[in-house]
Amino acid sequence: MKNIHKTYLLGIEGVPALRGVSMTIKRGEFICIFGTSGGGKTTMLNIIGTIDKPTKGEMKLCGKLINHKTSDKDLAFLRLKNIGFVFQTFNLLSSLTALENVEMPMILLGELSASERRERAISLLTKVGMKDRLDHFPSQLSGGEQQRVTIARAIANNPDVLLLDEPTGDLDTVNTAIIMKLLTDLNKKENITLVMVTHDVGLKMYSDRIIWMRDGKIQRIETVPEHSKKEHFQKLYREIESINQKQKDGITSVFVENNSINKRGSMSEYRKPTDYKSIASYSHKKQQQQQQYQQQNESPIFSSSNVNNIINADIPSSSSSYTSNYNSNSQTSLNAINMTNFNNNSNSNNSNNNNNNNRQPLLKDTDVYLDIVEVPSSSSSSSNNKSIEQITNDLSKIL
Repeated sequence: MKNIHKTYLLGIEGVPALRGVSMTIKRGEFICIFGTSGGGKTTMLNIIGTIDKPTKGEMKLCGKLINHKTSDKDLAFLRLKNIGFVFQTFNLLSSLTALENVEMPMILLGELSASERRERAISLLTKVGMKDRLDHFPSQLSGGEQQRVTIARAIANNPDVLLLDEPTGDLDTVNTAIIMKLLTDLNKKENITLVMVTHDVGLKMYSDRIIWMRDGKIQRIETVPEHSKKEHFQKLYREIESINQKQKDGITSVFVENNSINKRGSMSEYRKPTDYKSIASYSHKKQQQQQQYQQQNESPIFSSSNVNNIINADIPSSSSSYTSNYNSNSQTSLNAINMTNFNNNSNSNNSNNNNNNNRQPLLKDTDVYLDIVEVPSSSSSSSNNKSIEQITNDLSKIL
């Protein structure tokens, strides 16, 4: 890269992202790019990956000269053949399985037959520990598994440069160690050049050089000492060995420490996701509680157990009555039904003694009675009175 400038137009104003960046990356190097947000890290990664063309300056990538005049067709072929991408958000095709996602770059390149593509895709997924997940869709994979599929897809066409944009940003510590082991092995064993943008300062010691970006310029370039790299690699290998020993049937993010006793003598408790109830179990329990509550409150309105409470709550202490009209055979004769709680109406006992003969309990084991009072019809001189038993039966049907 020589005097690279990149300016984005925002309306009628230009926003400079890179301001005269010049640097050289050797084949087989591992470069880490650090810096604050807005410092130009992602823009420089996009320029190296030919996603963006420089506004000014020249860049030579894999023997190909790139400037603002380079055609999109040439850049697309360069990305397909010589560059691999690993993104923070994975960018896997959700409608394709893991195997089909890895096969896609080889299909676009068109150099291998269908059987050769499938064989290579299986080999790459086996290398990254995804042999048992070939037919799984991205939605059926964890974050670490999706990132391993992304790495297998990125190296499908044997690229010279692998560009990594926050490859461990969405992963936990265990999966971060697994991904870094895969990437460093590709760098050392297959001599693939790695250029990684990250905010994790713990990853910089795996690289050969660290480039610090600020305000669109290279602030400084730091070379990682060999002894520091060796210490971090030894620590990484110990972590991977511990994971392989303690985890069976795949990698998870929770593992038990045998020596997890602190100075006070208490032991740290490590829990698995299966130790916690799922949301579905809580929803099912809540539904059962609601059904039980409804069953308890579905008793009849005038049941023998609660009718006294309802009458006492609704009827004042003084004698009161509720009158309903009853029409029969289109005649206008009316029968007044007087419903009275005789427990609470002590003052009206004398007035009701004369009607004891016409009184009949509405329900058993209650003090609610029906007083049948004959009321003359206003529209007809003839009256059609029904017996007490008939009116009681009709009222029971209505209730």
